Amino acid sequence: MKNSAILASVICLLFAVETWAQLPETLLKTTPSSITIHLKGAELIQTSSLNLKAGRQRVIFTGLSPKLNPQSVQVTATNGVQLLSVTTKTNFFRESEASPAAKLLQDSINVLATQRQALADDKAAYEKERDLLTQNQVLTGKEQALTVEQLAKAADFYRSRFKELNATLTSLQRKITETEATQKRLMGQIGQSNEGRRPTSEVYVDIEAKASTSSEMKLRYVVDNAGWSPVYDLMSTNINEPVKLKYRALAFNDSGIDWNNVTLRLSTADPYQGAGQPQLQTWALRNVPTIVDLGSVRQQNKGRAQLDMNQQSQNYNFQHDLNPDARYNVDGVRVPSSASNIAFETIEISELSTDFDIPTPYTIPADSKPYSIEIMEQQLEATYKHFAVPKLDKDAFLLAQVTGWEKLDLIAGPVNVYRKENFIGMAQLNPRILSDTLELSLGRDANVVVKREKVKEYSRKQFLGGNKFSSFSWKVSVKNNHKQPISIELQDQVPISEVKEISVEVKEISGARRIENTGKLIWDLTLQPGEVKTVSLNFTVKHPDSMEVEMEQLRKAVYPRYF
Repeated sequence: MKNSAILASVICLLFAVETWAQLPETLLKTTPSSITIHLKGAELIQTSSLNLKAGRQRVIFTGLSPKLNPQSVQVTATNGVQLLSVTTKTNFFRESEASPAAKLLQDSINVLATQRQALADDKAAYEKERDLLTQNQVLTGKEQALTVEQLAKAADFYRSRFKELNATLTSLQRKITETEATQKRLMGQIGQSNEGRRPTSEVYVDIEAKASTSSEMKLRYVVDNAGWSPVYDLMSTNINEPVKLKYRALAFNDSGIDWNNVTLRLSTADPYQGAGQPQLQTWALRNVPTIVDLGSVRQQNKGRAQLDMNQQSQNYNFQHDLNPDARYNVDGVRVPSSASNIAFETIEISELSTDFDIPTPYTIPADSKPYSIEIMEQQLEATYKHFAVPKLDKDAFLLAQVTGWEKLDLIAGPVNVYRKENFIGMAQLNPRILSDTLELSLGRDANVVVKREKVKEYSRKQFLGGNKFSSFSWKVSVKNNHKQPISIELQDQVPISEVKEISVEVKEISGARRIENTGKLIWDLTLQPGEVKTVSLNFTVKHPDSMEVEMEQLRKAVYPRYF
C-alpha cells in the first residue's frame, strides 16, 4: 500500500508538471506509414491530419519507438502552421501494446498461475492434515488399555489415511510441476517473440496557428536498431538456358515497435548524411580478390563454390551471440536476444546510393529476427562449360559463366547456388571487381563420364649407365551423355624438376596447352551428344640410380588406430 501511494503521488506530480505550461494538448497515436530500411538503421515516417484552433498548442506523437534517435527527429506541418519547438522523451507509463498473440499467451500464463496457486493451496491443506495425524498417533486409552481389535482398527485407519494423503500429495505435486513447466514454455515463447511491456518514446511539438485550420503533420525519425543485408539465389535449370537471379534482403527490426503491413524501401544510403557539400577523396587503385576463386574451389571443395566463413567476408550479416538464453527462429537459426548482440560488418559499396521500392507491404515484428524481403528477380545470360581433373576427382563439374549482373546495382553478399532443385553451395558476389563475368560451379554432372587409366605396357622402369628411367603413360577419355554438345576443360599435369640431377622428358600430351612453370596440362574439348574423346599423356623421369625420388603424389587420410 505504501509503494502504491508513492507511485500515485509521483504520477500526480508528473501530471502537474506536464500541465503547468497550460497549453492545449492533442495526442496523436499513429503507426509508421512507410519505412526506409538502411544497411544500418531505419527511417520511420508517420503522418496524421488534424484540425487546429487558432493560437499556441501542443501536439504529442505517442507510441513511438523507445530507441528513437533524438537528433534524427524531423517534423513538418502544412497550411502555414508554425513550429515553435520539438522535444523528445521516453514515457515509461504509456507502454506499447502487445500483439493479440502475446495477449493470448499472457492470458494463458495468468490462468495457469491461478491454477497453480489453487493446487498449492490444496497441497498445503493435505500436508497440514498429515502433520495433525502424525502428531496424534498415541494409541493408549485413558481408562484402560486398548483391545487388540481397537488397535487393529486404529492401525488400519492410519495406514489407509496416510496412503490416501501421500497419493494425493504426489498427484498435486506432479500437477504443480506440469503447470510450472507449461508456464515456463509460454513465458519463453513471449520472450522469443520479444513481446512484453515496453516503454515508448514521445515527440512534443509546440505549434502556433494564426487561425483555425486543418494541417497534415509528418514525423520522421531514425532508429539504429534495424538494418538489412543482401542475399542472392542463383538458379540454373538446363545447360542451354539462362540462369535466374533472385535478389533478396534479410531485414531485422529491434526498434521496440512492430512494423505492421507497412510500405518498405531498402536503401544503401547513410541515414545520417549531413547537409554539407560533398568533398572528393583520393581514388586509389589496388588489387582486389576475384568473386570466386575457382582454382581453390576445384582443389579444395571439388566443384562446390563455397563461401569461406573463416576469412573476413565482404558481406554484411547478422552475427549470432553466444548467450545461452539466445532465441531461435522457426528454422532453428540462433537469433540475438538484444540489439547489443547484433554485429555489423563494414563493406564497400558504390558512392552513389541505391534505393529499392518494395511493391508489397510487409510486416516485420520487433523480435530481432531476420525476415526475407523479395527485391527483384532477373534472368541472366549464361554460357556453360564443364571442368574435370580426373587425377584428383573422377567426376566432371558444370561451370556457369554469368553475364549481365553488373547492371543490377548489386552489393556484396552471399549467393546460394541451385542447380534445378538441388542446393549446390554458396559463393560470394563481389561487384567491386572490374569484370563482367561471374563464374560459378554448379556441382557434379553425372551425364559427363571421365576415366583416367594407366597404360601398363608403356609404364615401366629401366636402369642404364647409373641412371634410372621411369616411364609413365596415361589415357584419359571423356564421354558426353547429354542430348546437346558440350565443351569441357580437361586438366592433368606432368612433374617439374627442382634439381639439375632430375630431368623430365614429355613424349606425348595430345596437343594440350602446357604451362611450363607448373607442369599443368589443359585440353579444351568439344563433344557432340554421345561422343567419346581420348587424350594421352606420356613422360619419362630420369635421375641417378643412387637418388631416391618419390614418383607418386599421395594425399593424407585419417583412419582409426586400434593398436
